Amino acid sequence: MIAIRAPRPLSSRTKMRTSAVVTFRTQRGLLLTLRPAATGDLRGLAGFLEGLSAETLFLRYLAPIPRLDSEAARQEVRRLMDGSPADHPVAIVLDRAQQVVAVGELVRDAGDPAIAEVALVVADAYQRDGIGRALFADLLKLGLQRGIKTLRGVALTENLAVRRLFGSSGLRYTTTFGSGTIEFEAALDAA
Repeated sequence: MIAIRAPRPLSSRTKMRTSAVVTFRTQRGLLLTLRPAATGDLRGLAGFLEGLSAETLFLRYLAPIPRLDSEAARQEVRRLMDGSPADHPVAIVLDRAQQVVAVGELVRDAGDPAIAEVALVVADAYQRDGIGRALFADLLKLGLQRGIKTLRGVALTENLAVRRLFGSSGLRYTTTFGSGTIEFEAALDAA
C-alpha cells in the first residue's frame, strides 16, 4: 500500500479515462475535483498551461521558458492527450469554477512497459496546498493498476517540492544526481 497522505476524498464517481472522479479538500480547505482528463478539457488545459509562471514552467520542463504562448500550449495539450489511456493516463484537478489548476501524467516507457515516468504541475496560486500530493497519489494508484513496477521522475535539484513529494511518499526509491537534475526511481511492486 502506498503511504502518501492525499487529501481525504469526499465522493467518488464512475471510472473514465484513468481513475475515478474524486472531490477533496486541500490543506487550506478549498474544494477541488481530481479526475481523468477528457477531450472536452483541451481548451481548459491550454489556458492552464498559458497561465503558468516562468518559474513553474522552468521547474516542470527543466528548461527556461518565459511563457507558453497559445500555439505552444496547444501542442503540449495535444502531446498530453494523444496517448492511449493505458499507456499514458492523464489526470487533472479542477477548482469549483471547473478551471484546471493541476495536471499530471504517467508515461509508460516504450522499451519496457513495466516502467513509467511521472510528471505533474500545479498552478502557481494553488501550490503548497497538498494538490500535488493528491495528484501524485492518484498517479501511483494508476501505475499499480496498470502493472507498472518502476516509477521514474526527473526534476531540477532546486525543485524542493518534488524532492519532498518523493521523500514523503513512503516509496523506496533511489536518486541519481546529474548536471543540475535529480532522477528518482521507485519500485512500485514494493509499495
